[in-house]
Formats: sequence, structure tokens, C-alpha cells
Amino acid sequence: MQGNGVPEKITMDKSGVNKAAIDEINANRETSMVVRQVKYLNNIVEQNHRAVK
Repeated sequence: MQGNGVPEKITMDKSGVNKAAIDEINANRETSMVVRQVKYLNNIVEQNHRAVK
């Protein structure tokens, strides 16, 4: 986040650990990041970047 700036929206799977980390970051900010926590939505993002991997 230091190099690219803070995102407005974050897409992640149903991992509770990731959600807890983002909630902690949001607690210290004036404008919070929107978290889209959908089981299959992250798979679409991962498939988009398949060629890069």
C-alpha cells in the first residue's frame, strides 16, 4: 500500500484473518476501505491474473 496508495475497495475470499487485518487498518483511518468478501468473487480476480503468474 505504500507504493501504490491505499485502495478504495478490496476483494477477498471468506478468510477471517484477512478481514480482521483490514478492519484493524480501517479503525485507524478517516475513510475506510470497502471490503467485498464473497467466496467466488476472488476466484474471478485470480483467473484474470493467470497469465501473469
